[in-house]
Amino acid sequence: MAWVGIGCGGLLVIAVIGISLVVGFFKRKVNEFQEEFANNPEKAAAEMIVGMNPDLEMVIDDETAGEMTVRVKSSGEEITVSYADIAEGRFTVTDGSGTTTSIGAVDESKIPAWVPRYPNIADQKSVFHQDKPDGVEGVWMFSTHDTTEQIEAFFDAETSWSTSSGGSSMSINGAQQQELDYSGDGRVLKIIAASSGGGGPTQVTLNYKETTP
Repeated sequence: MAWVGIGCGGLLVIAVIGISLVVGFFKRKVNEFQEEFANNPEKAAAEMIVGMNPDLEMVIDDETAGEMTVRVKSSGEEITVSYADIAEGRFTVTDGSGTTTSIGAVDESKIPAWVPRYPNIADQKSVFHQDKPDGVEGVWMFSTHDTTEQIEAFFDAETSWSTSSGGSSMSINGAQQQELDYSGDGRVLKIIAASSGGGGPTQVTLNYKETTP
């Protein structure tokens, strides 16, 4: 029984250490993202876009030159583009299937009307948009001084088209992250709102996708 007790105590210590590591990792990542977004929003947006697009692969990220080389997997094409070009929407690629990918300051009118336009935005970047033969997909980033609870209430009220919704939240040592999911009629809306606390802004990443018959 003594050995069993020691074993259980060891597992408890391991569990506590594991939770502490998760807390520290989450807090650090939120702080790192907000710091990078504040210091170099063009670079932060570019890295996020490439990471979220399965057809794009980062080859070289040259922060000194302020540019990156990106490979389009479907065609094998490699393009070197500056962070400024991405931010200003001067990066467009069309693959063999007819899918056109625009990265940077995409014309907001291209974002489908069913995607709610959040008010009280402090800074926004429409950083990624795809026009596909069977629909559209894109990413819209912005910051706001509203809380994650206010953000959730807004999107709950503005997604009447949704037939299925869900979400999860995490709050650790002042840092908060809220994930929201809405879907229905071939539409998918995913939202991540992250705040490090301390009165700083909440960074929101909104991914929209619509598939047409």
